[in-house]
Amino acid sequence: MSDKIQSQHRERKAILYVRQSSSFQVQHNEESRKLQYAMQQRLHNLGWEQVDVIDAWDDFERLQEMIASNNLHQGKGAARKGSALLGGLLHCRRCAQKLVVSYTGTNHDAPRYCCHRGYLDNGEAKCISFGGVPIDRAVTEQIFRVLAPAAIEAAVFAHQQQSEQRDEVLRALERDLESARYEAARAQRQFDAADPENRLVTAELERRWNLALERVAEVESRISRHQQQSESDEEVQADEFARLAEEVEAVWNDPAADIRMKKRIIRTFVDAG
Repeated sequence: MSDKIQSQHRERKAILYVRQSSSFQVQHNEESRKLQYAMQQRLHNLGWEQVDVIDAWDDFERLQEMIASNNLHQGKGAARKGSALLGGLLHCRRCAQKLVVSYTGTNHDAPRYCCHRGYLDNGEAKCISFGGVPIDRAVTEQIFRVLAPAAIEAAVFAHQQQSEQRDEVLRALERDLESARYEAARAQRQFDAADPENRLVTAELERRWNLALERVAEVESRISRHQQQSESDEEVQADEFARLAEEVEAVWNDPAADIRMKKRIIRTFVDAG
């Protein structure tokens, strides 16, 4: 590792920029992309705790997919503010057209899923119309069945990843300490070997020795803080992860929860299925 990389550098956020110049390179030069992404683990190994990856091509593809999905005629349409969770996802079995959402009730807050295509186009009887509350509730229950275990699994995985990263940082700090102690010992030997009568030389060697000792003290202090922080993190128990299931449902049912975010979550599960 280069001597130019100091502890103060690793305290900052590292940003890894992954870039391919064209779609051809993305499709045919996968090795280059893998090597660039391997730098993320390399940065963790060197002691950076926070590494952000910016992938220009992934961002471009994600935006293109979002634009296509937001097309009302060809895609699902953008997630909107209405309370109906399945807007844009349901199709009529009879005519295969997308069901539209209407709102009824005193406050116009009770969703209904309807297909009026045949009626509007040909004057035929309306295909189907049904209340949205029961089906939205049934879908939400199924989402919880999948989302709660996934949240627990993600939390356990994140906890393991965090522990591994802390261990990597500690090993990097220990390597720094070994290097700093070596430099301090060498500076001391140089000072001891100098002629005491040559005050200019001894003063310079003493200054270097003091700097090396300060470096040792700095790294030891960082290791101590890192260990104290790791010890202060309470050991997460299985029942604490299990509470996440209840928390997921509470967050979902919170009146302040963004309805558009709920719809995006449902669409993610539908697309994955």
